[in-house]
Amino acid sequence: MIEKLKQIEDKMILNLLLNVDEWKTSLINSNKQIIERCNVQVGNYSIYLDFIHKCEKKDVVFNYYLSKSASHIVYGKYEIGVGIDEGDAPSWIEEDKGFKNLFNSLIDNGNSYHIMSEDAYYYIFPINEVCASVTLCEIKDNIDSFEPLSNQKKLIMIKWFEDYYRNRVHILKVSENENIKKGDWVKIDENAMSVIDRRGIENYIGKMGFVIGKEKNFIDVRFGNDRTKIHSKLLVLLDSKDKPVSNDKEDIKTEDARQNEKIDHMQKDLWPDDSEDEI
Repeated sequence: MIEKLKQIEDKMILNLLLNVDEWKTSLINSNKQIIERCNVQVGNYSIYLDFIHKCEKKDVVFNYYLSKSASHIVYGKYEIGVGIDEGDAPSWIEEDKGFKNLFNSLIDNGNSYHIMSEDAYYYIFPINEVCASVTLCEIKDNIDSFEPLSNQKKLIMIKWFEDYYRNRVHILKVSENENIKKGDWVKIDENAMSVIDRRGIENYIGKMGFVIGKEKNFIDVRFGNDRTKIHSKLLVLLDSKDKPVSNDKEDIKTEDARQNEKIDHMQKDLWPDDSEDEI
C-alpha cells in the first residue's frame, strides 16, 4: 500500500488537487479532538487529506479500520496507537476496559506507514502542533454523518496540499532535468505551474521548445522565433519519439549558430549577374 500511495503522490495527486470540485469534506469532531478532512475516490481507492488538531491525550478520537491503508505524514509529528477491542469502541487505552493495545509509535514528518489489519481501532495524537497527512484506503469510509467543512476552509486545505505537492514536484524535476543540454527538445509542464509561474510564459504552454543554452537551473529555450529562459522545475524533457520531425535543417539550428551565421560576399555565385546581352 505504501508503494501505491507513493505512486499516487508522484503521478496523480497534483492533478487531483487542481479539480477542487471533486473533493468532499468532513469536520470530524465527535470528541474534543478535531480532524478536518478532504477526500476523493480514485477507482477502488479513497484518498484522505487530513489536518489533525492537537488535543489532550484523553480526548483522542478512536477510528475503526475498514480496510488496509497507508499514510504519509507531510507535516508535523504524531503518536499512533493500534489495538483490538473485544466489545464496543474503547474510550481510552486501558486493558481493563477491554482494549488490547497492539502497539503505539511516534511517526515523524516525512515518514510513511501502513496498517494491514481490518479489525483494529486506532488513535492519532499530534505532538505539539497540527499535523497534516495523506492516506490511501482500499474502500471509502463512511463519513456521511459528519458536517462538511466550510467552502473557505476547504479551499485553504486544498491550496495547502497543492503547494506542498507542487514544491515536491519542482524538487523532483530539478533533479530529473540536470542532464538537459543544448539540442534537446522540451515542453512546459502546465500542471507544475502556479499562477505566478505562468507569468510571462503563458503563450508557450503546449508548445515544444528547442534548448539553446543552460545556466544552472535556468534553461534557454527557443519557441519558434521567440527565445526565453525557463526554470528547469517547469520543464519536461521530451523523448526521441515526441520530438518534432522536420526535413528543414534550419528548424534545428541553435540560436548561436543563427547569430554566427555570416554571408561571404566574396562568393562569386552570390554576385549579381552584370553580364550584358551580346550585340
